[in-house]
Amino acid sequence: MGIALLLVASILFQFAPTEIANWYLAAALEKKENEGDSEGARQLLEQALSWAPRHAELYRQRAKWRLEDNDLVEGLADVRRVIKLASESGRPNQRAELYVLRAVEKLEEEDFSGSLADAKRAVELITKSIQPENRRQHAKLCLRRAQQNLEDGDLQASLDEANQAVELAPESTKPFKFRSYIYFRMKLLAEAVADQSTALEIWEQRSSLAVFSADMSIKRDALNERAYLRALGEFDLEEALQDVEQALKLLELPHEDEATFLDTRGYIYYLLDDLDAASSDMIRAKELEEKSQGISFEQLLLMSSGEDDAKTDLAASYGELAVVYRHYGLVLQKQGQTEQAQQYLDLANQLGYNPDAGIW
Repeated sequence: MGIALLLVASILFQFAPTEIANWYLAAALEKKENEGDSEGARQLLEQALSWAPRHAELYRQRAKWRLEDNDLVEGLADVRRVIKLASESGRPNQRAELYVLRAVEKLEEEDFSGSLADAKRAVELITKSIQPENRRQHAKLCLRRAQQNLEDGDLQASLDEANQAVELAPESTKPFKFRSYIYFRMKLLAEAVADQSTALEIWEQRSSLAVFSADMSIKRDALNERAYLRALGEFDLEEALQDVEQALKLLELPHEDEATFLDTRGYIYYLLDDLDAASSDMIRAKELEEKSQGISFEQLLLMSSGEDDAKTDLAASYGELAVVYRHYGLVLQKQGQTEQAQQYLDLANQLGYNPDAGIW
């Protein structure tokens, strides 16, 4: 027992400082980017460095901030620290070192703007030199910023952060799946499908090597999402149908996602003109979603014809039904049930169906 405790303690001692440093780093980024408190962010970063003085990402972040403040001498010193740490771990970066040397030469020649440009380029290049565990941590921070940008409505900034996360952690499914969602919001559906396919490939590779049972929900969700993206783009529909069929087989019923998966399959059947199958799936998806929300179509229809306040509350409270109603309305429309179809389509819009907002 004593030996086991000592072993656990040694492991905690080895990794806890780095984890604490990462917490301080996350807090520093939050303070600078969301609160605009640069001085507070610097103090937190210094605390992070006191816990992990050989944490390459901390120096990279400090170098970036110093260069933003035109502190070339200290910024370049931090870049060199990262390069040195990377070289010691077997990840030398000669291109980054070259840009540092150029920056130093230009600084000596008093070409400050040229020196600053080369120093910033060196910072971009050293990202690839950071040790794997630090790269993964940095990728998480990039995804966090990507999420914030997405919530702020800045899709391009969100994509830029997601691209960096993909570059930092190409062995992880999360950056690809998140970038796929950004592409979905940007209506770049072929690109979104490609990222879901990459995520599936990574999952298959990892699961084939896994000692423990793989998390099937990752594969299941990626299959459904890829199927739905293909349906939205109206391409590769047979492959999309195969994907969602496989996803449904992996779904252990009852499951909260059953309505979503049935909606995907029903919409694909609609696009393939199999209206009987589409109607069957959409009716079941509608029933499950209404049961989950504790409300019926008739009740929502009554609310939608009421006071303005009640209409405003619809999208906030029952937005999950918007896509299901939209798809069922399209099925009814194709079946020639025009009046009922229009009711569903109108209600879907009131519940928040909006491709530009990512609800489609």
